[in-house]
Amino acid sequence: MGLFEGGLEVHPAGEVEAEDALAVDIHRRRLHVEWDSASPVTPLGQLVFFSQFLATGGLFSHWVERCPLRFSNPKAPTLANLLGTITLSVLAGQFRYAHIAGQFSD
Repeated sequence: MGLFEGGLEVHPAGEVEAEDALAVDIHRRRLHVEWDSASPVTPLGQLVFFSQFLATGGLFSHWVERCPLRFSNPKAPTLANLLGTITLSVLAGQFRYAHIAGQFSD
């Protein structure tokens, strides 16, 4: 754990304990959004709320249902995983497949 010149920790220890966590329901899951007022930036920005917008409006599920791609290989990803990865990659600023594969590989 190092410190930047301004005295900010590079990797704060443990979870941020916020009393006013906001529960957000997206895609049959519940996420708890917490803010750290001492942090100058957030790694995901408002991505949780954009995902909630897509889920609430049915836009993402409608896109998956209407997608013309069909895979016959049993090891192929689901359309929801494929389109979700592409969406996250575009939002993260990636524009080439090599960047997408490197960004979200396990």
